[in-house]
Amino acid sequence: MKAVATFHGPTSVVASIKTTLTDDEGLEFLVVAKSSVLEVFALLPDSLRLQCSLEIWGRIISLQSVASEENAQHNLLILTDHPDPRLILLNYVEGSAGSTPSLKTLKMVSLHERNSRPAEYVNTCLVDHKGKVAVACSYTGKLRVLELEDGLISSDFDTSVRELNILSLCFLRTANARATVLAILYRDHLQKLRVTSHDLSVSDMEISPSPSAFLPDFPLVDAGANLLIPVPPQASSAWNNNGGILILGGGVISFFSIDRKQKKKNNQATSKASSSRIPHAETIWPYFDVSAWSQVDAEGTRFLLGDSFGHLALLAIEMERSMLNVIFLGETSPPTSLTPLASQFVFVGSHFGDSQLIRIMPDKSSSTGTYIDVSETYKNIAPIMDAAVEDIDGSGQPTIVTCSGGGNTGSLRIIRNGASFTEDARIEGIANVFGTWPLKRRYDDEHHQFLLVTTDTSSHLLEMSTAGHHSSYLSQSNEYSDLRQDVPTIAAANVLSRTKSATAKSEYHCGSQMVQVTQNTVLLFNGETGMSEDRWTPGHGRKIVLADISPSQICVALSGGEVILLTILGDKISEQYRKTFMEPDGTESEISALTIKPMKSDAKFSTLVILSFWCSHEIKAYTLPAFDLIAGTPVTLPHLPRSLLLHDFGDQEVGPKEHLMVALANGTVIAMPFDGKGGIGERKFFALGVAPVTLSCCNDVLSASSLNTLMFSSSMVLSTIDGLVVGRIVELDKLHIRTVSMGSENPSRLAYNPGAKLFGVGCLKQDGAVMKGVSSAVSSFKLVDDVDFKVMHEFSLETNEEITAVAAVSLELRGGQESFFVVGSTYFSESEREPSRGRLLIFSTGTGGRQYPHLFAAAQTKGAVNALACVEGKLVAAINTSVEIFSLMSEAEIKLERQTGWNHNYLVIAVAVVDNQIVVGDAVSSLAILKLEKDKLETIARDYSPLWPLCIGLFDQQTIVGANSDSNLFSYKLFQRGGKVLLEQNGLYNIDETVNKCVAGRLDPADNRFGLRTKQLLFTATGRITALIDVNEDISKLLSSLERNLANVVKGPGDVGHTHWRAPSNSRGRSDAQAAATGFLDGDFLERFFDYPATSTEMARILSGRNEAERIDTPYMQLHSILEALRNQH
Repeated sequence: MKAVATFHGPTSVVASIKTTLTDDEGLEFLVVAKSSVLEVFALLPDSLRLQCSLEIWGRIISLQSVASEENAQHNLLILTDHPDPRLILLNYVEGSAGSTPSLKTLKMVSLHERNSRPAEYVNTCLVDHKGKVAVACSYTGKLRVLELEDGLISSDFDTSVRELNILSLCFLRTANARATVLAILYRDHLQKLRVTSHDLSVSDMEISPSPSAFLPDFPLVDAGANLLIPVPPQASSAWNNNGGILILGGGVISFFSIDRKQKKKNNQATSKASSSRIPHAETIWPYFDVSAWSQVDAEGTRFLLGDSFGHLALLAIEMERSMLNVIFLGETSPPTSLTPLASQFVFVGSHFGDSQLIRIMPDKSSSTGTYIDVSETYKNIAPIMDAAVEDIDGSGQPTIVTCSGGGNTGSLRIIRNGASFTEDARIEGIANVFGTWPLKRRYDDEHHQFLLVTTDTSSHLLEMSTAGHHSSYLSQSNEYSDLRQDVPTIAAANVLSRTKSATAKSEYHCGSQMVQVTQNTVLLFNGETGMSEDRWTPGHGRKIVLADISPSQICVALSGGEVILLTILGDKISEQYRKTFMEPDGTESEISALTIKPMKSDAKFSTLVILSFWCSHEIKAYTLPAFDLIAGTPVTLPHLPRSLLLHDFGDQEVGPKEHLMVALANGTVIAMPFDGKGGIGERKFFALGVAPVTLSCCNDVLSASSLNTLMFSSSMVLSTIDGLVVGRIVELDKLHIRTVSMGSENPSRLAYNPGAKLFGVGCLKQDGAVMKGVSSAVSSFKLVDDVDFKVMHEFSLETNEEITAVAAVSLELRGGQESFFVVGSTYFSESEREPSRGRLLIFSTGTGGRQYPHLFAAAQTKGAVNALACVEGKLVAAINTSVEIFSLMSEAEIKLERQTGWNHNYLVIAVAVVDNQIVVGDAVSSLAILKLEKDKLETIARDYSPLWPLCIGLFDQQTIVGANSDSNLFSYKLFQRGGKVLLEQNGLYNIDETVNKCVAGRLDPADNRFGLRTKQLLFTATGRITALIDVNEDISKLLSSLERNLANVVKGPGDVGHTHWRAPSNSRGRSDAQAAATGFLDGDFLERFFDYPATSTEMARILSGRNEAERIDTPYMQLHSILEALRNQH
């Protein structure tokens, strides 16, 4: 089976609102809805603070706030998308002592109807501004009406509407407090745009069949209108006393007023309708379609409008004259939501770019010429159009590169495990520093006062000022005259002073003593006077090669395998014990690394030392002071250990998590659970590079240490070849995402050539500066360097030609193999129902004796090139309905010639190759497997079921995985029966998102004892990255039982069952014949196992099941270990 587990969650923002969720009117919250997650942020004076989040089992498409009559607290109403549309009412619960805030489900209303047609243009939920009624639109010709009372749903009913093709709808803000009127923008049976309204009566449980007199039905001249915005009555206005609606789209914004004579007889109302067809005010909208809007003031005279290219403008309604003004403010990410906060701040939620927290300034910026200042950016990698997973630096750790964004925010995103380091200061002048040690004047001081740094020839003591500019923050100190600055330093630290009481019991005191270790001396000096108190030397001709310092001990290793334990007794250095280590053959065993730092941060001394050895690559643990070997060690490693560290990663809540960290000479770090008694757990490998590392290794950094001063609290100091850098670790997340902005050039296709170390990127340039919504688009192919991601070469395509496929291939030429980039394209024509022309372009990579990349060969095709691959040195191209094979021919000139083809499909959109077999994905039908035999394509196996695949990938030699247009994952197995090769579906699972790309690859290079291994990564339109993990048969059976029992205990918001949620779906919902997913396990859901302690009643229910047949006899700790290994895969 295959486990489906999230590596990177969805980042696309669907909606956002500002509201009050508690009784405190002064405490406001920002609620952000992503595709399947709700996030609640408290609005603080200086920041947004995440309070809680909630995973929704379904796709969120609408978010509204429901007011309470009794207090200031609002509830949240969300609508989820098909195939199971639901309305879920949520309540914010404040955290009490020892608990965090949370969202609790108050009520769920299912909207699902098996035989109804889903609404084609708009699926949304609206709440009337009076908070008395809500309307949900999910099906054509039907609305679900909710009666609201004190913030709760008191009743609901269905009602029919005669308008079938609804484009937009809103509640009118009328002057009549008792009226509830719904305005609708729709397309009639003649495909003409019209606006109408209906009176909504909750008591009668119906919507009026005829148009409301407030806004009688009328046609629109503007064919591009697509949005209605309600405008409240403005008592002080000279012309808008009754309220109205704004109609946006097609380059014009029009204001239509509500009829104040709505109580007249029908004939009078009808006569009045003709004047309603003439807008009371109108202005030009010179940008693209409005994708988000928000009312700024309570009077409804100011509206923020954002378009699909990130143009942000303020629409102002004049109070004295019937006039609308549009004021351009600047550019943001293309918004899906605009939420005004406080102090001119606005949250910009986006699907195509990073979400932003912006501030609208009263005056234009002299540098940007706009009114916008971006205060905060929230990374969003959606939508992912294409992706590659490659080890581009040879470190063994894969890098994910995605084609993301759209509009004015196209980008490449480079994703790796890690964290972001923010540089606060840089100190030049001391080059090639390879060791840094922050020091305090006294052991118990809060802040560091000095920084001792060492090069390969000398040491430098730098004093830290408490104020001033960063450039003058560190200055050379001559305060400690006895400090050795003419030689390199091996180790340094503040230490405790130990004395003995009358009963010979050791007592430890915080004083001002410091220790410096050099090759020839261990120096103890006073941090307040700067004078030396004592020194210890290893003896004539001996050198200290390694040293480490605990709060009251010094452990030094000498050349020749001798290790000595020193301790501080009063103001003297005392030698406590020494031992020489020998190899089995009698030779001296040289020490390669040691650590004596105690596991607990508050310990006064260490009871053990960890040593590693040059020749054997062994790690051994010894008790102190006698260096007695602890049973259970040694551990032999594949490469030489160069740095060691003992650390407890636990806390008071989770308990101790003691680990031994080992840095190897090949650039790998190993983490091993260590219990202090010799017990060592499963090793976890982390590849950082290919050179010897210490446990603070990163690119171009020679050493690192923690730093806490008045100016730089909770910081780090890094030494580079040029100087020192002071900074902070921020965004300590699982992923480090780097953005390579491409602006209006939206990358859509991507391939990597490891030999040339280049990415080939297909881009479509959208000209967002063109006015009145008419954009121009030009395709180009770029070659991008894999280190700095700069564009090295660029090739422009022809007018009306768009890149549809990119691949890095190795093609046969002149008896050998050469690597190329291949670009597939199509020509678009408005007169064609399907493309009839395209091109194949072969680009040299600039290697193999060719000086620079260039167009090597080209060929015309009879249709769009949808996918590319390579088989046996030949090019495979999916062109409209066929699969065709091309070869490079070297005659008088290089030509790309068609060899053979296979035309038995509706629309081929994906191909994958294993050996000489080609897997074909048909967008309308299903899968086929072809074999290339003697330049002919033969059908090996074919599935004829209506699968509708979007992308496919090879899980192994016999298994095909992919995703279809109904948001399902599928799996097919290739097997033989009776001499025939057959394709059998062995897995179907609702992932509930649109998957655009399947890429072979893994995230964790280390193997585990359970055989779990990531084989495919899936990339979705919402920015989610999912790992498909191979699970063997025995563990599959166990995890399937665990998933079943978890589903009986854990329910989703709205009491949604997990089994039902993950069951395969289609446009009409879910079939009774496929009531549960098959062939796939929900890894994220299985990891909910960690939410329940071993002794909890929930865990007892999970392990016992509902009956004896469902009981799980596997021990809790073994389940924990398996799921821990599963979690490590993503």
